[in-house]
Amino acid sequence: LGGKRSKATTTGRTVSQSTAASDNSEEEEESEAAAHLREAAIAQMAELGLPRSWSELALRRTGGTNIEAAVHFCLERGGEMERLLAEESERERESSGRRRVDRAESTNHLLRQLTEMGFPSRWCAEALAATGNNVDEALTWILTNGERLSAEDEGMEDAVDDGMDDEDDDEDEEDEDDDSQGSLTVEKDGEGTAEGENDKAKERTEIQQGWTGSVIPLRFVSGRSIIDPKDLSISGMERGGFSSVGLKGVMLTSGKWYYEAILETAGCLQIGWADGSFAGHCHAERGDGCGDGPSSWAYDGWRRYRWHSMATEWGCRWEEGDVVGCFVDMDSKVVSFTLNGRGEEIGMGVAFSGNGFRPVGGVYACVSFNRREKLRLILGGSGSAPFKYPPPPGYRGVGEAVLDAVKERDILVAKESVLQIDSESESRSKRFLCDFSDGDH
Repeated sequence: LGGKRSKATTTGRTVSQSTAASDNSEEEEESEAAAHLREAAIAQMAELGLPRSWSELALRRTGGTNIEAAVHFCLERGGEMERLLAEESERERESSGRRRVDRAESTNHLLRQLTEMGFPSRWCAEALAATGNNVDEALTWILTNGERLSAEDEGMEDAVDDGMDDEDDDEDEEDEDDDSQGSLTVEKDGEGTAEGENDKAKERTEIQQGWTGSVIPLRFVSGRSIIDPKDLSISGMERGGFSSVGLKGVMLTSGKWYYEAILETAGCLQIGWADGSFAGHCHAERGDGCGDGPSSWAYDGWRRYRWHSMATEWGCRWEEGDVVGCFVDMDSKVVSFTLNGRGEEIGMGVAFSGNGFRPVGGVYACVSFNRREKLRLILGGSGSAPFKYPPPPGYRGVGEAVLDAVKERDILVAKESVLQIDSESESRSKRFLCDFSDGDH
């Protein structure tokens, strides 16, 4: 009985498919026949001395192929036909103009999206044209063709610089005069300048407290970028692709951990965690970063997504200067994010848990970003600047794990150095060339 039902179902599907195909063919035949009838009607009306434009307009107004009605329409409105044609063409121009405006507005919106990520407008326009205004494909296209586009920009800049050399000489002379006048203004506004210097001094003090550990914990995972060892600020490079940086080598396998990312730009960044196999899935030149594969989990506040192999709409949009708090509970297998210390009340909080978070061999803090983005990390611990928004009790800064690993390494190195000294003293006391008694051969 089951086999008969399946055969009947298959037969029904075949019949429905053939019926649909026949319907399509019948519609095509009917449209072709209608087109032939219209052309025949226009030819007959031309024999009566009616212009083609009048015939087409009359047929459209009277239903398509009724020659007698179309001829009567032309004869009754003989003096108005040119006006009717002009009105119809004007309506078509207005509608086509509205369509062009709508397309231009849509393109401008997509162009703004890409330029906000830090790419030059020329790159964005070329990428949208090449991908049919698909933003995601345009982003991949830019990252793939970044080196070629940069080389073209450099060539154009060199040509412009050659033509501007003479103007620069004149501007230098004017700048010297402006500097002499500006020095007088600075002397008059001494009080305001002193306050500004105090603010800058505070910023410098905070930056100097960024990281004082003996080892710089951040490592390149993919792509190229710039890492400042003093304050742990990270910025993209011109041809670095979608770069990824993290605490690679300090794997967190248990406990609760936290770090903060201060956004100095608010474009395309993906901030979160990666496991031990992430490096094999990450290709900066293809636009792959933290969260783009099965081995990483990230939050993207520019597009309001959470990333793990695929993007899911989640969280709230971030802005320049915001602080992203990144939590991971390796015991309960939960990943959470906050924005400026706020969680569930603004749509943040738990992003991954249960089957959505199954790391391999522990995780480490990881961030990915494009060429124009910049951020600064606060890792916590005695070698780090204090957190802007301290985590709840039970969580430790990932910087503490780094310092623990450094201490363990120093102990191992000390033990190895002692063994090396002992072996060297023994080898000096021996009076034969080599002792193979303890070797494996």
